[in-house]
Amino acid sequence: LRLATGSIGLGVWDWDLVRHEMLLDQQTQALYGINLPLLHGDPDIWLAMVHPDDAVQAERELRAAMRGEAEYNTGYRIVRRDGSVRHIRAAALLVRDAQGQPRRMVGLNWDVTQEKRGEKALRDARAQLQGVISAASDFSIIATDNDGLITLFSVGAERMLGYRAEELVGIASPACLHVPAEVEARSRELSAEAGHPVTGFEVFVSKSRQGDTDTREWTYVRKDGSTLPVKLVVSPIRDSRDRITGFLGIAQDIRAQKQAEAALVAANRVLEHQIGVAQSARQEFESLFALAPGALLVVDAGGRIIKANTQAHELFDYPQGDLQGHSIEDLIPVD
Repeated sequence: LRLATGSIGLGVWDWDLVRHEMLLDQQTQALYGINLPLLHGDPDIWLAMVHPDDAVQAERELRAAMRGEAEYNTGYRIVRRDGSVRHIRAAALLVRDAQGQPRRMVGLNWDVTQEKRGEKALRDARAQLQGVISAASDFSIIATDNDGLITLFSVGAERMLGYRAEELVGIASPACLHVPAEVEARSRELSAEAGHPVTGFEVFVSKSRQGDTDTREWTYVRKDGSTLPVKLVVSPIRDSRDRITGFLGIAQDIRAQKQAEAALVAANRVLEHQIGVAQSARQEFESLFALAPGALLVVDAGGRIIKANTQAHELFDYPQGDLQGHSIEDLIPVD
């Protein structure tokens, strides 16, 4: 028995309620950090090792078990002599004499400190994740299981789409948030690529099932029927064995981006029109300049010729193109 209990970390104790003696095996002594195989006295000697914050409840549960009022199956913390705190689980059976009076309690103790730390780490991680999700109010974060049932609907998703989480979690698929025509169009694209029909929820996650992160623009439909453009990133959720257990979709409202893009397109169109008008005006000027019946000169601020028509070259007896760069005073001397 000693080998069996020791190998799995179980400590065994036997408490004689008549003699007020508690026999502790080696594993129990190791759990409590003591070297006392036999304890004498009432529960105070044991309670002295229980964490102060747990002592009242621990004593109440122990005495209730001693009176036969409840089973003894509990947990508490202890403070060992070196100051370390351990989490202990305890269970015991009450043994009565022929008259039905409590005679002994035989119990087990085992250390669950690592489990408690793991549970706390998991709670902290979940709280931190929930804090991040809640803080990301500008993004819609939606998680689903493998079949497409929504398991998480963030505060940002509520604000963006007008639904409360309880209206969709465990009830609906994200497909209800999309424009059917867009889903059908994407279904045709994916089906053509895959060589087999891709429909329903698979339209959104077929790429992610292959291990990829799929980023696309979609149109979301709010609860009130209005729509908004979003950039949606869908990625797989994996368990500790790297198996896909669901999907995570993070969407960003890109209305401002779309409005900026539309404004840029409109500005480009206006600019193109203005350039076209300027080019037409220039071409018209060039035609009029070339066909004018008299000599025409264009000079810069310093009086140098930058343009001259054919009639000006003939008038001043210059070969075609040679007037450029000459000063107007070269042609019309000032006395």
